[in-house]
Amino acid sequence: DKPTSGLDSASTYHIIKYIAKLCAAGRTVICTIHQPAAEVYNMFGAVAIMVEGSTVFFGPPAAALTHFAALQYPCPMYSNPAEYFVSLVNTDFEGHADVPAFVRAYTASDLCTGIVGAIVADRDAARTTTPKPLTGQHVSAWTHWVVLMHRNTLNNMRNPGIFWVRLLMYVLLAFMVGSMYYHTNTDLTEQDLLPMLFYVQAFLVFMSVAVLPFFIEQRAIFVRERANQSLHVGSYVVANLLAALPGIALIALLSTLLVVLLADLHGLGYFFLNLFLSLVAAESLMCVIAAAVPHYIIGIAVG
Repeated sequence: DKPTSGLDSASTYHIIKYIAKLCAAGRTVICTIHQPAAEVYNMFGAVAIMVEGSTVFFGPPAAALTHFAALQYPCPMYSNPAEYFVSLVNTDFEGHADVPAFVRAYTASDLCTGIVGAIVADRDAARTTTPKPLTGQHVSAWTHWVVLMHRNTLNNMRNPGIFWVRLLMYVLLAFMVGSMYYHTNTDLTEQDLLPMLFYVQAFLVFMSVAVLPFFIEQRAIFVRERANQSLHVGSYVVANLLAALPGIALIALLSTLLVVLLADLHGLGYFFLNLFLSLVAAESLMCVIAAAVPHYIIGIAVG
């Protein structure tokens, strides 16, 4: 159901090209598609145009041009055939063609006669054929994890808002906190450093809420793939967490170096481990909230 929904033209082209390779390997793929480009439209082996359950056309994409031209509706030059044919039968707006006439014309066409004959022949042949037992099985949870881990890692690297913008925010805030407690200030006492530790934990952990909109955006993809039984929930959760760990570790490391070195604190390793685990816990909490709230504004308020 709309495998190219939300994708740009280049991504749509490559997705359909890959699906076409699956079809060439002997698989049958049935899908709906929204306003395909002309080059995408021509990659389909067969196109079905339907209105309110009635078939207006079914056949090769090139045959649609001849079919509608015979009905006195030739596709204008330099126009996208898919968009033109859909506009002819779109009954939601004025200016559409005579759809019942299109249905009758297709029913009486040689295309329809040939398809009906092929269906009858296949049905008769199936009655004398013993189907092979199904031996297929779902992909293992390990394979799910490998694929999801690779996808999530690429998404984290390519989407600047998930880690790179947050990394800049953390570095600036850590530098600001560290410079406020710069070690050359001889008036600072150990008691004065306690608020700094609170600031680091409170503000750096709270800034994890910035990832919430991206988690909610990915939730729509998860729901669709889960409905199609394309992924394992456990594999998705583990892959999502492990793919986030390198980015969280980098944020924690740079923040630790800035604060510890500027303020001349002791226990760099302990400080890093404490901050890293706190950020992991905050990231996990944001993932739980993203799964429960309908909008990121509500999630920010809850978080």
